[in-house]
Amino acid sequence: MIMNTYPSHKYSGIEWAKEVPENWSVKPLFSIAEKNRKKNISLQEKTVLSLSYGKIIERDVESNFGLLPESFNTYQIIDDGYIVLRLTDLQNDKKSLRVGLAKQKGIITSAYVGLVFTDCHSTYIYYLLSCYDAQKVFYNYGSGVRQNMTFSDLRRLPIIKPSLKEQTKIAAYLDCKTKQIETLITQKQKLIELLKEERSAIINHAVTKGINPKAKLKLSGIDWLGEVPEHWEVKKVKYLGKIVSGHSFKSDDFIEKNGCRVMKISNIQTMSIDWSDESFVPQSFYDLYPNFQIFKNDLVFALTRPIISTGIKAAIVDSEEKILLNQRNAVLKPTNLLNVKWMYFLIFNPRFVDYFESLIDKTGQQPNISSTDIANIPIPLPPRNEQDEIIKFILIEQKRIETIIIKTQQEIELMMEYKTALISEVVTGKMDVRDEVIK
Repeated sequence: MIMNTYPSHKYSGIEWAKEVPENWSVKPLFSIAEKNRKKNISLQEKTVLSLSYGKIIERDVESNFGLLPESFNTYQIIDDGYIVLRLTDLQNDKKSLRVGLAKQKGIITSAYVGLVFTDCHSTYIYYLLSCYDAQKVFYNYGSGVRQNMTFSDLRRLPIIKPSLKEQTKIAAYLDCKTKQIETLITQKQKLIELLKEERSAIINHAVTKGINPKAKLKLSGIDWLGEVPEHWEVKKVKYLGKIVSGHSFKSDDFIEKNGCRVMKISNIQTMSIDWSDESFVPQSFYDLYPNFQIFKNDLVFALTRPIISTGIKAAIVDSEEKILLNQRNAVLKPTNLLNVKWMYFLIFNPRFVDYFESLIDKTGQQPNISSTDIANIPIPLPPRNEQDEIIKFILIEQKRIETIIIKTQQEIELMMEYKTALISEVVTGKMDVRDEVIK
């Protein structure tokens, strides 16, 4: 593809934009835009909008607890074509998209900066300000990094301004091209979801029906499980290993750093370990409490969980460091009859999750399940060598699917990078689209 360019350029005075076409102008924001001052006095507008992932969307007020209609009289009224900048929490959040273009009339929080432009195409301005956002200019604009910024802080922000005719052409071109890119991204994202569903289906079938399609089946006697291969057994977990609950450390046992790590409830998430909440006891404790030592590839459960959480909090330990298990957690110490990864893959079967959920005591301040309850759970049990074969099969299939997912995610990232670069090239005049045919 041959890229058309403008015949001559000049320096724009904008560091990230560099040169712009000779016939374009650069204006300070205050000369072509005003701060939106329309307030929702007397609740004249009811449609509540929000800025989400760079788009202004209608908000479902009913699902947002604590927001009463009376509070909306402080909101600003915006209309089709208004630009909204979310310039709050700048020090703590450097990832969010902060520019939105209104496509309908409604109200949005006055904590955001609403802009009304004159003699400008709002969609072109949206793409231009999105470049500022992508370049992270807002975080350092004015006198250093600020927690929040107002219109006054942005008054002299330089705006690249082609003729209105060119702005209109640029906006139409970018609308067309970004829509094509976003369609491809959506298709890739759907593919990832389908791959994840395929991965779950493979695991769920393997741990309930095995990997031999010719195997004869029998009723398992377990409601959530249904039929299993005829030669499989059904045994309670307590006959296949020991469920060991964690130790109750005293508050003054804990130290700041450089000790033996303690695994807490917050560390055990669904299918993963999160070490961001760190706790330590003296290194000498590790040998004092051998029954509570945790090793790599151990299967651990959080017996207590936040009240808003559902499902199973369990994971395979991925660390080789010295770890002790804290109270309200448990670890499965299996016999030779059970490969712990068999149990791991089994417990995330959706029907097993529902069964597990039914055992959780939700009458207290926090839902919890006892180690005894887990020990009494019946599970399907193939012979040990078949467990190993099934696990090997699952791991191979997981790797195959994960490879495709990673490749697809990389393709999405490249598309997003291309989209950002394309917008920047066009709104700064590096690419001339005046004669482009928009399909």
